[in-house]
Amino acid sequence: MKKIFFITDYKGYFGSKYHSTPYRGGMDHDILLHHMAERGYEAVFVKPLKEEIEKHDFTAGIVVFGSHQDQGLHYKRYLEDLAVALDAAGLTVCPSPLLIRAHENKVFFEMMRQTSGIQEIRKPRSWWYGSLDEFMAAAAGLPYPVLIKRPEGSMSRGVSLARSENEAKKITRRVMKTPFLRGKLRDTVRRFRHSNYVAESWHRGKVVVQEFIPGLKNDYKILVFGAKYYVLYRKVKEGDFRASGQGLLEYRREFPEGLLDFAEKCFGAFRAPQASLDIGYDGSRYYLFEAQYVCFGTYTIENSSFYFTRNEEGWTCVDGSSCLEEEYAESLARFLAL
Repeated sequence: MKKIFFITDYKGYFGSKYHSTPYRGGMDHDILLHHMAERGYEAVFVKPLKEEIEKHDFTAGIVVFGSHQDQGLHYKRYLEDLAVALDAAGLTVCPSPLLIRAHENKVFFEMMRQTSGIQEIRKPRSWWYGSLDEFMAAAAGLPYPVLIKRPEGSMSRGVSLARSENEAKKITRRVMKTPFLRGKLRDTVRRFRHSNYVAESWHRGKVVVQEFIPGLKNDYKILVFGAKYYVLYRKVKEGDFRASGQGLLEYRREFPEGLLDFAEKCFGAFRAPQASLDIGYDGSRYYLFEAQYVCFGTYTIENSSFYFTRNEEGWTCVDGSSCLEEEYAESLARFLAL
């Protein structure tokens, strides 16, 4: 039987569920083991510690990572380091370390999206900056209004709408701030001692600026598990610009033609077993606002009474609720068989 090594996190067990599997709330340990075994895989849970890793022969299977959403993303970056190290050692890491890096990192994902060879997913336009000086030099040329996004955060946290250049400068000055009192004192002394000294920027919190698509009354949250697509309609609250985090949710069987085709392109753009896609439609074209390919919320699949899948005749709606652990195991096995 093939082996799958699930890299856990420091929290270990979460109530009756194993928190270390790839979602924040975890999945039922025994149910996941059962569904992986049905598909010919022995699931092994491994803590991300040297002494634990050395107990296993990872060349005998696939190493599966989730991620972490701790304050400051310190532990998340620790897991990311391990994923990169194992990948560099020639082991099979799933999903790729690039997609693990893109979790809670909107700037990096936008870099990947905008440099993708798939033109359809490169809208809306976006720009990224690593210092306030870089943003200030480019601010006059941006197509206002624009969205300014911090790299981390879900449910629209860390997202601001700037209607003008002045408003954008105020927002970025606040969100890009990287205060360090000792460093400022050091720079003050160095300025005094060295006339040509260039001080460090104290606004180096990276941001992504995204083109604002006006007039949208909703977007779509689409979860993809292998061949199954779960669609959630999210309404924009009156007077707001965000659909995420508002709680105005509906499951609809009817939606604009081409939505699932576009979602399929977004899913296929980056190799992963599952995805969470935020998609907008302005009546003429689709936009990929954000995407996660690891560690995303599972409300949409756990509460849906139907899903969509493609057959020879096109897209079809299939009635029935889904088991998270079963669909995760199925989509993982499907991905590894490709």
